[in-house]
Amino acid sequence: LARPVSELLAELADCDACPLAVAHACDAAQGAQLVSLLRQSAQQLRKEQRALKKANNVIRELNDAARQASERIEKLEALQKESLRQADSELQAKVDLVSRQQAAILALSTPTIEVMDGVLALPLIGALDDQRAAVLTENLLSEIIRSRARYAILDLTGVSALDGRSSQLLGMVASAVRLLGARVLLSGIRPQVAQELVSTGEHVRSLLTTRTMKDALRYCAQNA
Repeated sequence: LARPVSELLAELADCDACPLAVAHACDAAQGAQLVSLLRQSAQQLRKEQRALKKANNVIRELNDAARQASERIEKLEALQKESLRQADSELQAKVDLVSRQQAAILALSTPTIEVMDGVLALPLIGALDDQRAAVLTENLLSEIIRSRARYAILDLTGVSALDGRSSQLLGMVASAVRLLGARVLLSGIRPQVAQELVSTGEHVRSLLTTRTMKDALRYCAQNA
């Protein structure tokens, strides 16, 4: 028996009867060798079947691991999107809060006070920029219409410095007030501010000025 096992198995598969049952097929030694080869083939087949089963199990485990990893990735992506959404929402809420606080601060920094019948006083503190001037003008004009004021006193006691732009903004406020039939008075001008108005304040040179708020009130009372 020098033939390989595969040929023997093929021959057995094609035979109607076992070759061992044929008298002239082989002697006892050859039969024993054939049986041994068949056993080895069966063992090899079982070994390959076990290896195949193990490989299938490994493939199944890899597929399960891949599915679990994909699910974890999807969960992480969903969590990331939710986290970003919450962060954007919180950031927008903070921006809105800051905007409201800034608006409240601007409103508080430009209070309009009705000191007597027909006279409004607006004390200015700190710098006057475009945003603050816009709030100041809106509040002052609204109060002039509501109270039918004839005079609006802009007190500059709390203003330590004015530049050309600030002077221009004061002139624009005065022009808007005049369009409503009221008059603007400037009071409490400091020496440094007076010097700056001389050089850069052509917009407010035509306005009536007084040394103090008290003087401005006296003027308004006398010319009521």
